[in-house]
Amino acid sequence: DECAAVIAAVLPVLEVSAQMVDLPQSVLEASPRILWRLGDHAGILISLAGGRIKFESWQDPGQGCPAVDVTVRISGVDTLQRLLADPSSAPALMMRRKVRMEGNTSSLTALLAGSGGASLQSALAGCVPALSDAIREAASSARGATCGATATTMAAAAAWVPDEASSTCMCCARAFMSSAAVTIAGVVAAFAAVHVLHEDNAPGCIRFDAESIGAASEVKKDVETLQAQLQEMRQNQLDFAKAFVREAVDQIWFITQVVLVAFAAALLRWRLAAFLAYSASLAALCMAKGSVLYRQVHVFWSAFVMFVVYKRTKFRTKRNRHADQKAIEKEWMQCHAVLARFLFEQISELGGFWTKLGQQVSMNLGIPLPYQMELKKLQDGLSPSPLHEVLATIRAEFGAERSARISIDETAGPLGVASVAQVHQAMWLAPGETSPRKIVVKVQHRSAARRFKNDFWAAGVLARLIVLVDPEGFPDMKPILKTMREVTLNELDFKLEAANQQRASEAVRASKVNVVIPSVVPELVGTKAMAMEFIDGVRLSSEALEAELPGIDRSQLVAALVDHYGVQFAIDGLFHADPHPGNLLVERGSGRLVVLDWGMCITLPRHLTQAYAKLFYAVASTDLWLLTDALQEVGVTFKEGDVFEPSLFMGIFRFALRDSKPVEMAGQEIEKTMQLGDDLYWKGPKRYQKSPFDIMGGEMLYLGKALELLYMVSSDLGVSHPILQTILGRAFGRLAPWHASRRAASDASPQQFLPALPKSLPKARNSLEGEILTLLQNFYAEGKLLGAQLCVLDSSSRAGVLAEVSVGVHGWLKPEPVTNSTLFNLLDISKLGLALAVLRLVDAGRIKLNDRLPTHSTSCVSGSSSGDDGPTVEDVLGHRAGFWQLLPPDIAELGDMLDYEVALKAWQNAQGAELAGSQRYHSGSFGYLCASVCRHLAGRELQEVWDELAAALPTKDLHLTLPPEATDARDVALPAKAITSMGFDELSFMFSKLGGFLYDEAGSAPARAAREIWGREHLLDLSLFARTGDAARAKMPGLQAFGTARAVASLVAGAQRGRLLSPALTRELSQSRRPAGCDGGAGRELSEELGHVFKMECFQEFGLGAQILRPENWGGSGSGGGRPRQVPWGHLSRSGSGVVALPGPKPVSVALLVNMANEEDEHSMLWAVLRTVERHLQG
Repeated sequence: DECAAVIAAVLPVLEVSAQMVDLPQSVLEASPRILWRLGDHAGILISLAGGRIKFESWQDPGQGCPAVDVTVRISGVDTLQRLLADPSSAPALMMRRKVRMEGNTSSLTALLAGSGGASLQSALAGCVPALSDAIREAASSARGATCGATATTMAAAAAWVPDEASSTCMCCARAFMSSAAVTIAGVVAAFAAVHVLHEDNAPGCIRFDAESIGAASEVKKDVETLQAQLQEMRQNQLDFAKAFVREAVDQIWFITQVVLVAFAAALLRWRLAAFLAYSASLAALCMAKGSVLYRQVHVFWSAFVMFVVYKRTKFRTKRNRHADQKAIEKEWMQCHAVLARFLFEQISELGGFWTKLGQQVSMNLGIPLPYQMELKKLQDGLSPSPLHEVLATIRAEFGAERSARISIDETAGPLGVASVAQVHQAMWLAPGETSPRKIVVKVQHRSAARRFKNDFWAAGVLARLIVLVDPEGFPDMKPILKTMREVTLNELDFKLEAANQQRASEAVRASKVNVVIPSVVPELVGTKAMAMEFIDGVRLSSEALEAELPGIDRSQLVAALVDHYGVQFAIDGLFHADPHPGNLLVERGSGRLVVLDWGMCITLPRHLTQAYAKLFYAVASTDLWLLTDALQEVGVTFKEGDVFEPSLFMGIFRFALRDSKPVEMAGQEIEKTMQLGDDLYWKGPKRYQKSPFDIMGGEMLYLGKALELLYMVSSDLGVSHPILQTILGRAFGRLAPWHASRRAASDASPQQFLPALPKSLPKARNSLEGEILTLLQNFYAEGKLLGAQLCVLDSSSRAGVLAEVSVGVHGWLKPEPVTNSTLFNLLDISKLGLALAVLRLVDAGRIKLNDRLPTHSTSCVSGSSSGDDGPTVEDVLGHRAGFWQLLPPDIAELGDMLDYEVALKAWQNAQGAELAGSQRYHSGSFGYLCASVCRHLAGRELQEVWDELAAALPTKDLHLTLPPEATDARDVALPAKAITSMGFDELSFMFSKLGGFLYDEAGSAPARAAREIWGREHLLDLSLFARTGDAARAKMPGLQAFGTARAVASLVAGAQRGRLLSPALTRELSQSRRPAGCDGGAGRELSEELGHVFKMECFQEFGLGAQILRPENWGGSGSGGGRPRQVPWGHLSRSGSGVVALPGPKPVSVALLVNMANEEDEHSMLWAVLRTVERHLQG
């Protein structure tokens, strides 16, 4: 009743907002239908009528949902109110299954986008207050007052204590379910109905009657009094928290002293000599705080204390597993607060390497907030060396004559203090000059070198202990520590830093990055001191810019920083390995970004810059296997077994390189990701408790730190920036030699790097070919098409080519133009060829459609519906055999997938997902089932049957595997993915899908199949079929084959003309095998559960291996010349390719092969081509 009341209340508001929306033509043509469900039985049906959006109330009459493109499920009114109040909470609600989306969300995105400013999204945003008011009034009316009191005076309202102190209802004295029960925020809230929930989920509502409240002045006074009390309470709580943390840290020291004294007493009781030796060692440690031994003991004691406190808290929370979740979270936050303060104090005392490590860790938004707050103090709060030591170092490094020309103001402190050195502003009178100029002198701390070297020994021991405690959870730390040691010790040599700074400055000028690198003063460069030009700048932080440069364009600063790191990793090879905000300034005069402190740098050889460029390109194009290759090239060694999961690696990198957002939203994303990571570790499969790497190069550690810096700085400045696309601009130029001379603008679209189309179109043989060529070239120019090949054949007795065109290039990094002879990977279309090959055996009398596969060749759930034999040939060809799971359990590695006999045996040993009968797309098993039919029923091998089919075609360009003459894929356009970066939709989907695996029980058979394929998605990823070496040469029937558009069109035309099959069997080919009374729900359920691995929305209805393609799919009549009775048939591919037989008086076959999958609507280009062909046929 509550949901229905809310729906009725918001409908008038929505109808008003719809009048302001201007829909683009593409949305009007698609005419999407969207069901917005609130609860289980009420919702709003959104459709288009007369070019306008139409909202209708919908209530479930018990007959299920209407046919729609997208269903948005919202669990209840409370969830809806939270969404309206905070749209950024959508990912969290999706992960908790409070909000779910089903169907093709691209139609929802297109509908919301609208046209220009008159979009549905902007219209809805404008009416949020009206919607909120309508929802609140309707919900209050439906819920009623159940706490006893229907009206109170303002005195009662003012006495209502705030969230932090309230746990019970004033009216009924029952405890609230949530601590955030009621908040009074100003006068307006006092007039509103406040909804609360109790522990037993009984709703309660306290209503404030405006007439009984009294004068507005009294209301305002009471509210102000309440706010003052609330502020005082919060301050008291803050003081208490500080005292608690201080007391807890002091307790650590006290317990340590007690343990030492107790141990001393035990030794005294045992033997006097041992006691004296123990006491003497403690005294020596206390007297020699600066000694090496003291530092090592201090490090290991600190690590031991943190380990014990962490394990103690973990044990207490696990023991109290039935405690309230908020109590557990509170205990963990107290633990983190204590350990964070303790860690800061120990690092402050130790200094050296540990300070630098703490500075880098402080930038990590993934660590708990107390550690961020405490460790950030290390960026500014370090104690400087005395000035006399600074001056002594300058004299020792520069000599008496040059140091005499340097003037440092002894009354002014240093500009900055770091773990290695400190910097002072000075005046320098160069030889031969008459006036001094401002410089900055960087001077190393006297004990820095000794401390760093000793600290690395301790860090190495700690790393070995970590690996010893959990050898499967951590990779070999030696390469990481080796790189850290080399980089950090190089920082102690300022001559190397000066050389790095000069090289970085030259790289900035060569690549035209809008960044400033201070010039080094060549006369003032030593091992422990150096000088550079003074740049008057403001620290790159939101607070500093707001105070001193409020009008600066922050987005340009972020773009320059990201572009600079793109040059470092993918072009120059010298990258800054000490990324933290203290090294970034904004020049006051020019407003340009300044990058400081080039001591910690890593120099990548040329082959590694190529590998990192390949890594960025792989992440942008979601190429799992190219990412794996790139990681191996940069020094990562993977472990074998189930921990090898490229899909997880891709998710991590795409998340690290996701589009940045303001800090509030970024923090929420990090929190959700960390929670999901913890749940994967504790609740997920055991493989997530192991490291997938044997060895990981140290450069990867600094890459991760650099990416953290880019995201953190962008978020802190409140800028949303496409980090991956900006870096890709540089990486693409590195990988594409033919574009090496072009500068990659920070906002350049990858499509701009492809060769330009010829200005003049090739001469078309007729108007149809000319129109199709123009259509495909427009798709290419819009970035929807990478390479395409099209052929339209007349399938009548006077067979001829009606149109044959080719557009585009072989791939993103392959600029060779597509020609009419270029081979494409047919992917799913190969299933149609296999079906025709098997049906030719039926025509020849070798097999019958009702023949059953023997039990030794397949394993069904319990045989078939009529016995223990396997499915029939008709079941196999009609996708009704019950083997619709993506992979059998025995295929776990790439080698299994590429070995034809191993894969065939795995499918023969597999158990069917269900009994034969229901029609669901057999994406992975179809080819292997056909192979079993050929081998076990016809006594033939699949390759022989395929070759006979290919020989019957007028063109010979149809191959089950890539032919040897297509060397290095020069003649092949292999599949690719569109270049994208992780946005909100992808992030939400990732949270939702992984959350579903972790938190939801797999009920249906498709849901169980999705859980079974989890971790093996890479074995069916589209990028596997783009590998030119092993995958392209492997026989994977039904998953891939190779051919041209003319060969595929000839295949269909031959069947239409009766040259490949008998007329009777040709008619059977296109007759639907979908069970009577089935509306395709089984297929849609399969696509919903497995669509993240293999998009199957378009594979819903089949005949004998031929896909039934009804005209409503592309908005056509299905005929040429007004005869819509015969249904078009053919086969689609998940890459967007397809072949379609249009029957009728003028039958034609249309084949469109493309090499880039369009995620939004993969078959939109094919539908546009079919509409064009139909229009010409009808004309």
